[in-house]
Amino acid sequence: MSQSYRRVTQNTVNRVVEVENEDFDSVESPLQKFEAWVNIDIPSRSEKFFGQTEKDQWFCFVLTTFMDRFEVRLYMDEDHKEDQDYVHWYQLNEEPHYIESRRFVSRDDAILYIKKRKNDLKENLCKEKYLTRIRLMPKDCVKNPDKYLKPGDHIQTPLPIVDIAHHEGIYLGDGKVIHISVDKLSLKHAVREKGKACARIGRLYPNFTDSLDKDIKVVVYRIRFRTPDEIINCAYEFAKEFYREGEYHLLLKNCQHFASLCAAGREEMTDKTNLIATGSAAIGVMGAIGMGLYAGYKIATIVFSTTSSTNEDDD
Repeated sequence: MSQSYRRVTQNTVNRVVEVENEDFDSVESPLQKFEAWVNIDIPSRSEKFFGQTEKDQWFCFVLTTFMDRFEVRLYMDEDHKEDQDYVHWYQLNEEPHYIESRRFVSRDDAILYIKKRKNDLKENLCKEKYLTRIRLMPKDCVKNPDKYLKPGDHIQTPLPIVDIAHHEGIYLGDGKVIHISVDKLSLKHAVREKGKACARIGRLYPNFTDSLDKDIKVVVYRIRFRTPDEIINCAYEFAKEFYREGEYHLLLKNCQHFASLCAAGREEMTDKTNLIATGSAAIGVMGAIGMGLYAGYKIATIVFSTTSSTNEDDD
């Protein structure tokens, strides 16, 4: 059934643009899809202020009344919103749709904050927080990559040996990836020759992942620092110059640093939090086991000592 699209107010370049009487049966624009995603998460009587960053990403500030306070939330038009949010084992819940929330005593203060933050997103994007979320692609992604992945996506796949760590790269489209790798497919060869690894163009399978059933995840930048074209061009330039050849370092200069450098202009290790949390948990488990063994030893010592004393008394 045809349904009239309700009015959307945008305030992008100090002017008001109204979009109305659109038809839901027609192809939805990116703004309409984004607003529909925001609407799922907010009260019906909310004020919305739309805009675009310098990288053409839509954002929306939502102003609602919360008891005697005014709450402002910021939503960004994230890539792969429709895909499954990957929740790490140490996370209690999925991350909220919004990326920041502030409360104010008066509406005027809330509006001033919105104006300031809108200006930040339009003109000072480099100062924004580095925020990512992981989206898990459907199981047949390796077999049908262009069905799910977009050119410029920062992608990852679990390493064969340790599931808590990932190999990462930039997806180009048509099943191609640019990533840090050696020139052979053998894992044994890759480990032995890792010092010769550099930025190379390869296929999603078998170069990036060694199995058609492997999980593919997308590292989504909740605030985009580069457009897809900028990401791809950067990755191509690095591949041309064999970037990182002879410089590979497991913790300081690896495939994750390369992919984030292409995607966001800064080197980050995506698995850092995961590895820290897993390492801390492992230490905690080992500590708990150690304490348990120690407690068992002390109990046994007391029991043995008591038993020995009783026997001696009996004697």
